[in-house]
Amino acid sequence: MKVIIEVTKLDIEQGKKTLHDECAIALATSRALNLTGDRRVSVTKSNILVTAGPKLTVNDPKYSISEEVKSFITKYDKGEEVQPFSFEIET
Repeated sequence: MKVIIEVTKLDIEQGKKTLHDECAIALATSRALNLTGDRRVSVTKSNILVTAGPKLTVNDPKYSISEEVKSFITKYDKGEEVQPFSFEIET
């Protein structure tokens, strides 16, 4: 199933640069997947990880990200101007 992740202006403003679980993409993904409780999103330069608790396990889902998302992450973390956008992950 495809899930559309919409990174909004508010996500960009409230996200924290270089923090893998509090960046704009993590906020948007958490919202799109309706994560609650201990479930968390962690964003790396190549994947989006969804954990069931504070630590990643081998059973936690991992989603690949596109070059567009990778470019956003690089610019965002450097403090460069970025715009809201959307992308899809396959769940």
